[in-house]
Amino acid sequence: ARAHFIWLRRDASTRKGIATFGELAGVPGADELLALVEKKTSVLTAWGNASVPLTLSHKKLDQGRAQLEIALPLEPPFLLELRCVFGIFSHGPVPSLLKYYASADAVTMPNDWFGVQDVATAQLEVTLRDPYMGGADSASLGARASKSADQCPRGQAWYQGDACVVAVVRYKQALPSFAMKLTTFAANGSAYGVTSLSPSDRGVVIVKLPPSGISYASVNYRELRSGTFEGKPYQLIDHWATTSLLLQRAPS
Repeated sequence: ARAHFIWLRRDASTRKGIATFGELAGVPGADELLALVEKKTSVLTAWGNASVPLTLSHKKLDQGRAQLEIALPLEPPFLLELRCVFGIFSHGPVPSLLKYYASADAVTMPNDWFGVQDVATAQLEVTLRDPYMGGADSASLGARASKSADQCPRGQAWYQGDACVVAVVRYKQALPSFAMKLTTFAANGSAYGVTSLSPSDRGVVIVKLPPSGISYASVNYRELRSGTFEGKPYQLIDHWATTSLLLQRAPS
């Protein structure tokens, strides 16, 4: 069986956030599996000095599936951040403490991303930032000189029919200096691309996304730290972060 993760997206038409737990990005999973994480999950929205904890509502769907829905009180721009301490995972080589983070931030212009990251609190986070949203041709949003991990040439909004955006990974509110693998996903939840970042990439890379609709990304970091959780020992902390982006730009 494949691993399950928490995914978060925004539905602008209903002004709700939607959280799902499953193998496929953004696709609702089984009701009984969602119950494993629901009571361990919290979500907040923030902008500037305002930070608002939000309520998760369990919604049953057809075919035994379910999702969590979140009413969104703020107008964009805002951070939307979910976290879940799943607990001890004992099926790997060593027992680990499994932590999930998910985001579905709302921005109105590319530079809003700097306000979003100022209020982020997740230990591990990944964001997909579009420098060309709404017809903008913005700053690099953190992308610097060209890197081998990039999936698009620098300065191009489109490449090989795909949209080019900047993926930024942060760990404990700073750009990381460790290697990682970043995976992107299409609207149907299937993997779209994988790129491997070296420590010198500092968590910033240009990735290709489908030319329209919603996309997702995930990243993992295994922190070599031991401890106990609810009386049970672990030898590392397994951090998993996901995000979603609804592309807001005219077609190429």
